[in-house]
Amino acid sequence: MAKNDLLSISEAAERLNRKARTLRDWESSGRLPGHLYPDRDEFGRRRYSEDLVEHIREWLIAEGRRHSLENLIHARVEPST
Repeated sequence: MAKNDLLSISEAAERLNRKARTLRDWESSGRLPGHLYPDRDEFGRRRYSEDLVEHIREWLIAEGRRHSLENLIHARVEPST
């Protein structure tokens, strides 16, 4: 992929329906798996390929499913009266 084809963090965030700050936070906190970290250009700016954005989207879906299952497992069911 040519340099011009790479996305900025704002463009990647828009495609993921998230804020750029969220992507930065996920990376700096270690929540985002290391293999999903974007490359950096010569100025240190994050650059995302379309493929990487798609992999992050897949990770988000998987994370959502995992959290949904955890919520179901830990949910307290109130007895009906």
